[in-house]
Amino acid sequence: MTPNTIFVAQDNPAKRKELEQNVLKTFYLSNLSQPTELQDVVNAMRTILEVSRIQQLPSQGAIVVAELPIRWPSPKSWSTISTRPSRK
Repeated sequence: MTPNTIFVAQDNPAKRKELEQNVLKTFYLSNLSQPTELQDVVNAMRTILEVSRIQQLPSQGAIVVAELPIRWPSPKSWSTISTRPSRK
């Protein structure tokens, strides 16, 4: 593919999943004290940010999110998630 080339394919869910470009972002969470907190963060991200494609990496304390660039939440949205209550 080159910048002046177009790609034509059938418009169906399988082809969209195969061909649409995604943004991958890995979040390393260093302040987890319980194994279940990683799942809690994933659940919060799915609910609050409406992100569906999330993979947990418990051995690394990380979460990988794959999303279309147009659906990627703004940076302000990420600040709504915390694994621990904020300190005053």
